[in-house]
Amino acid sequence: MRGGLQDAAVDMKRMEGWVHLGIDVARSDDAVVLTPLGDLDLASVPALRQHVIDAVAAGRPHIVLNLSSVDFCDSTGLGALISARKRTLSHGASMAVVCPAGPVRDVVELCGLHLVFTLHDSVAAALADRPAQPDSSGS
Repeated sequence: MRGGLQDAAVDMKRMEGWVHLGIDVARSDDAVVLTPLGDLDLASVPALRQHVIDAVAAGRPHIVLNLSSVDFCDSTGLGALISARKRTLSHGASMAVVCPAGPVRDVVELCGLHLVFTLHDSVAAALADRPAQPDSSGS
């Protein structure tokens, strides 16, 4: 007899692959681009949060959160975006969000976060729009 708990266990195993969030990290001298892959939710937010903490601690003045590969974002994910912005600003860094048209951008706009973040359609646009860094030569 099949059904009930056995089917639930199979469904849970199938879902396990969706719980983990991979994050692609691309660094340059003055910026880091963090590209989460998959769902941005309660299970995956700690990984993104840690990458933001690491980028700020490494002294990267500009952080780009590239959400173009995020399939789903819940309220925990939205909270992580706000937390990332607070952390970067409190450490003198800037942050840009890449969020092309689609369901994730719809959620971001529905929650009014497009008024908090400048949303870019591409990483290139987000990097081009970063604030100028002060001249460190003292002149």
